[in-house]
Amino acid sequence: MLDVQKVLMMLLGDFIVEEYKRRQEPPIELIRPDRLTAWQKHYMQHKEEDIAADEAMHTYIRGMIAAAAADGRVTDMERQRIMVQMDRYGLSDREQRFIMTELESPLLVPDLVARVSGPEMARKLYAASVSAIFRASNDHLRYLAHLAEELGVPAATVREIHEHFEVPLPEAFA
Repeated sequence: MLDVQKVLMMLLGDFIVEEYKRRQEPPIELIRPDRLTAWQKHYMQHKEEDIAADEAMHTYIRGMIAAAAADGRVTDMERQRIMVQMDRYGLSDREQRFIMTELESPLLVPDLVARVSGPEMARKLYAASVSAIFRASNDHLRYLAHLAEELGVPAATVREIHEHFEVPLPEAFA
């Protein structure tokens, strides 16, 4: 069985750990090159990858929010489901503000799809979106069907994700 929720939480955990490390040390640019720690050298070498991972996590969060808002509003229960998943990792004030801002202005499907870099990210974005749904309305299910089609998520994967999160399948995938 696909354990998308664990993958999403691991990604979120990595994002938060990196953010914590960044706040605990002086900016790398201020440290003499001969005094860089192994982690700092790694960070400098992989900065672009870290930025891409941060952007991916933001996209997954935006997907959750957009799915929850598919019926025109984010209910208190949907907001709580999103925050519970995010709060597990002790979000910073900056990260909480990001989520609150996104809750006020969810992205549309084309904007989400434009942020996806490949099939694996598409699958994770779809899983994150499904995970945010508390009670699936017809609007939610139409939104999820549209998102799956635009992302190119295979029907078998859609069914597996919905089964995992116990969210009804959109009619197009039933």
